[in-house]
Amino acid sequence: MKRILISVTNDLATDQRVHKVCETLQEFGFDILLIGRKLPNSLPVNRNYKTTRMNLIFNKGFLFYTEYNLRLFLKLLFTKKVLNKLPSYRPRRSMNLSKKVKNSFNDEI
Repeated sequence: MKRILISVTNDLATDQRVHKVCETLQEFGFDILLIGRKLPNSLPVNRNYKTTRMNLIFNKGFLFYTEYNLRLFLKLLFTKKVLNKLPSYRPRRSMNLSKKVKNSFNDEI
C-alpha cells in the first residue's frame, strides 16, 4: 500500500477540507498520515486514518514556523519510507536535447 504524508500548520480537529482530501485518498487505497499541531483548546480527533499532533511552544510568527518545520523535518527523518524515489533529471540529457532543438530550428531557416 502506498503511503501519503500530509502536513498542515493548523489544528486537525477543525480542518474539514484536509479531512475530505484524506478520506478521498484513503478510498483510493492510500495509507494516510496527517501531521498537524495541537492547540491548548483543541478538540479530540477521531479519524479513520493515522494522525499526529505536535504540541508547539510558539503559536504564531517566525518562531512558530521555524519550530514547526524543524519538528516536521525530524519527524520525516525518523519515519520509515516516507518519500518515494522521484525521477531524477539528468542535466547532460537536457543539454543534448536543447542542442538538438536548437539545431533543428537552424536547419529550417
